Amino acid sequence: MNDILFFCILGLASACSNTKFLAEDEVLYTGIRKVNIIPQGEIKKIKSIESSISWSAYYAPNNSFYLPKRTFPPVRLWIYNYMQTEKTKGFKSWMHRNFSQEPVLISDVKLDQRIRKLENELHNQGHFGAKINYELHFKKSNHKKASVSYHVLLPQAYTVNSVSLPEKRILFDSLPPALVSESIIESERQYDLENVLAERDRITSIIRNEGYYSFRKEYLEFSLDTTKGTKSIDMGIDVYNNLPDLSTKKYTIHDITFIMLNNAIDSLSGISLDTLSDEIFTIVYEDLFVKPSIMKHAVYQIPGQKYTQRSHEYTQEHLGNLGVFKQIDISYDTLEGFNNKLRMNILLLPLEKISLSAEANVVTKSTGFVGPAVVARLTNQNLFGGAEKLNISLNAGYEWQIFNAENTGLGFNSYELGIKSSISFPKIIAPFGLKYRTNIYVPKTTVSAGFEILNRVRYYKMNSISTSYSYQWKESLYNQHSFSLIDINFVDLVDTTAEFSEIFLNNPSVRRSFEEQFIVGMRYRFSFDNSSDENKTHRIYWESGLVTAGNFLSLIDKNIMGNTEEEQGKLFGKPYSQFLKITQDLRHYYKFRQKSGIVDRLYIGFGYPYGNSTVMPYVEQFFSGGANSIRGFTARSIGPGEYRGDTLTYFDQTGDIKIEYNFEYRFRIGQRLFGATFLDVGNIWLHKEDPLRPGSGFQMDKFYKQLAFGTGFGFRFDIDFFVIRFDIGIPLRNPGYEKGRQWVFTNSEIFKLNGFIAIGYPF
Repeated sequence: MNDILFFCILGLASACSNTKFLAEDEVLYTGIRKVNIIPQGEIKKIKSIESSISWSAYYAPNNSFYLPKRTFPPVRLWIYNYMQTEKTKGFKSWMHRNFSQEPVLISDVKLDQRIRKLENELHNQGHFGAKINYELHFKKSNHKKASVSYHVLLPQAYTVNSVSLPEKRILFDSLPPALVSESIIESERQYDLENVLAERDRITSIIRNEGYYSFRKEYLEFSLDTTKGTKSIDMGIDVYNNLPDLSTKKYTIHDITFIMLNNAIDSLSGISLDTLSDEIFTIVYEDLFVKPSIMKHAVYQIPGQKYTQRSHEYTQEHLGNLGVFKQIDISYDTLEGFNNKLRMNILLLPLEKISLSAEANVVTKSTGFVGPAVVARLTNQNLFGGAEKLNISLNAGYEWQIFNAENTGLGFNSYELGIKSSISFPKIIAPFGLKYRTNIYVPKTTVSAGFEILNRVRYYKMNSISTSYSYQWKESLYNQHSFSLIDINFVDLVDTTAEFSEIFLNNPSVRRSFEEQFIVGMRYRFSFDNSSDENKTHRIYWESGLVTAGNFLSLIDKNIMGNTEEEQGKLFGKPYSQFLKITQDLRHYYKFRQKSGIVDRLYIGFGYPYGNSTVMPYVEQFFSGGANSIRGFTARSIGPGEYRGDTLTYFDQTGDIKIEYNFEYRFRIGQRLFGATFLDVGNIWLHKEDPLRPGSGFQMDKFYKQLAFGTGFGFRFDIDFFVIRFDIGIPLRNPGYEKGRQWVFTNSEIFKLNGFIAIGYPF
């Protein structure tokens, strides 16, 4: 309470004059008032251009947040002005050192330079001849404060009419058809300097991939002819007349040398080095910290082959993806006395082999639990000298419930302890001799194991053991695969309370989901992800997953052990689960202005128990609600179907089927502050109705009537390394209420705000 009062006083105090400290010719800058575009001809996407100009012209005024104009009182400026002190200790000194901010003046913004920068950006986007001027708006009550407006005279953008590509091919032996057929610059499209520069890089790459090592992008020249049509450009791309002779000669690789040093140095003289060599490679090293076979496998050039930029980039990427080098420098020497021959030099410096890290945080969950958690990690980047990566992590956490303890039935506190370890090998290790290699990406084989104890004090104690043998590989920049040849998860309910046993007695299907916890199967996941490509207006993330469990055990059980169909199969005295689980997660990102856009997601999950199981294992079931789901409701508080128990017990609101759609509009508020509004729709169902949970079964002609709706808004703080997210969810429709009272405007009991704090975006 005292902290709140203190900052309220600061906010009021900041209203005191900050301008009386300014010199006579100084004016305090309060931000951008508006951007006024005056179109000259047909202008497309004026709002988008206005937003782009606004953020290109951005200069942070004095305020507590990074907003384009001063919306909040300038508390930090007030601290700067009123808490200055000659003392080096004390509260005022500490506040001034850590929270003060110097006044941001109109002169600091450098408006004339900013206008030239904006005009140049518009020119680069095809708006030739754009003119911008600014207007200062002095505050009526205080002429020492001013905001600025930008007035933009915006001519119609030029479009590309035709493009001619290099004609002086006589200088080269041959160039592939892709030089013309895959051009980035298209006719009838708006001129954009970024596309021109990208085209220059593309052409240079094609030429260098034909062996022309000495050719540089600076040897290409562009000409723009705007005289032949209205607002159109005839573009020419060609090579300079006076090219250096070496730039038109093809080079081949003569030999390859690795140089392995412990630290960066200016010269190799005076260092004790050893050498290994064969007919292809030479390795000069201080310490042979990586096996030669690993390095050789990463090189995509061999002596006698022509030099290509593509092979150079593949080698760089492959070595980088091994994760054992902190520096990789590839250079070439031209060899005297040899006809256009190159020596390829690869300098490698190692990462620290072993690293330790620890993190502590406070975990808050939508179930009402809050408590500290600690994770400690040990990593060996190069376990056996072959780029094998060992990870060992220890985690511990304690939670206690601070509200809704009686309603959720979750108990008042719990703790968990766990250890996980994994070893990844930079290759496919398969019993059937499978070999795999991609152009850039390093495939991995990972063996992992873990043990965890979870004690929900009021209800149960559970031990879990997991292990897996899996492969990960990428076939392209966007496509990635993961396949667990064997995935074992054993969850043993070792101790229960009388209260938890009563829950089991009241719902046999929930009891069976906890009992059948030996899961032995295979998992496969495919993902396509170009969501990080900021150059695309439309971006996609698609993940498809498949899990099967118990089939191999059932085959042994029925055909080798001789158990009958009526007998439940067991492994080490425990029942094993048998099921099929399919998941589909499709996300679409649409950017329609800088740092603003729409994201929507469709998630469909289907689980089906069979054979040795009558219900899905509890850990494999779906739930709805929470920070990354339908945010109008807390986690596991919706469904299945239209079921709604008298008392929420948390354990019975899971299902075999999940359908969910999320829509979110994301927009920029400040330099680091972003906002969002969202709408979430969905639910979970059982594939077969449970008589003790009426309305829980999935029916094709009814499921759309059993959807929950939630909406809300949120804020995201981007602090470079991660995003802190605050969301406020508002329930709109709860299918668990009787018909006629399912919408919030017909039933006030539904309305309840739900707040979520999370790291990262929900999708």
